[in-house]
Amino acid sequence: PTGTPVPPAATVAGSDMGSHSYTSIATTAAATTAFFTKLSPTVTVETPNLSPTIAFLPSSIIGTQAVDVLVKVYEFNNIATNGSIALYVQKDPNYMLSFDPTAAAIGGQAVENSIWSFDDTSNPGYYILTTTAVIPASGVKALGFTTTYNPNYQVGNTVINAIITDNSGGESSANNVDNNDDDRLDYSF
Repeated sequence: PTGTPVPPAATVAGSDMGSHSYTSIATTAAATTAFFTKLSPTVTVETPNLSPTIAFLPSSIIGTQAVDVLVKVYEFNNIATNGSIALYVQKDPNYMLSFDPTAAAIGGQAVENSIWSFDDTSNPGYYILTTTAVIPASGVKALGFTTTYNPNYQVGNTVINAIITDNSGGESSANNVDNNDDDRLDYSF
């Protein structure tokens, strides 16, 4: 038999993550003996890496004051997202966040609230926001809320948390170590 020698390693590109075996016949001009080589390549499929930031604007208040909450979802692995993204924002019994789906700016920063679906009833501890919009490679999508905070003659702080659920936007579980962020609002009267 005749054939073309096969290199000992191969690179496979694509989205098929299944296990593959390849059989090839390698021969030389001087020999007619067939050599069978079974290749089991390691296939590494890169996935997006999402990470949120959340911020109170302003982060310190005196007395009852309007406060904005800005959330940004970043993609850090230079790979565009694919599929649904789910973001959980912690509820606090001391204030309610208002989500305006038509808002284009919150706290003086551009947001895209219109691409997010907002659920404030199905989970007692979190607001849930979802989108199927693509976050481009190394890109960001922002959204925001408004609220009024009343310290009730207290001095202290409150913390808010944002979490991106596992496998959101095509992210693998190997990239989910940076899927949450929190921020603190300091208040006094």
